[in-house]
Amino acid sequence: MKQNKHISQAIKFGIILGLSRVLLDIAIKFFDANVLIFNLSAIIGLTLEVVFIFLVIKFYQKKDTNLTIKDSVKISIVMMMITGTLLFLSINFYHPEYAQNKLIELTKQVQPNQLESIMESIKQAKENPSYISNLATTLVKFIMIGAVIGFLSGLIVTFSKPKKTN
Repeated sequence: MKQNKHISQAIKFGIILGLSRVLLDIAIKFFDANVLIFNLSAIIGLTLEVVFIFLVIKFYQKKDTNLTIKDSVKISIVMMMITGTLLFLSINFYHPEYAQNKLIELTKQVQPNQLESIMESIKQAKENPSYISNLATTLVKFIMIGAVIGFLSGLIVTFSKPKKTN
């Protein structure tokens, strides 16, 4: 029963985290951020995920002092699966050419001799969009990140709680 409560709460927090990542993605596109800000948005998003998941794990630890590292990893993975799915949808269905345009812009600035190769790759990706495999790849990446964040958060929270003295 307790596991189901953790998972149902993790789903709720995952939706909140996922929507915050989607809002970040939309804001970057809406304000037409430059290449540097566009690339930094991934680091900002990862930082947001780490902090939010850590706070959720800490919240759970206060409510349930028997929360294990395994529970922390499960909670984090569920949250990151939802976040990855929502972010995938945002990236691929809201202004999908934005990232391609930023890649072209960056290539022109840094490696202009690679521009033709990049343009060909983009053309092939547009002709044969592979949403299922891209979603699977995204989810695997987010699950791995979630497992690491959950494990580290669980370790920190578990070993930082005060010891009971008699």
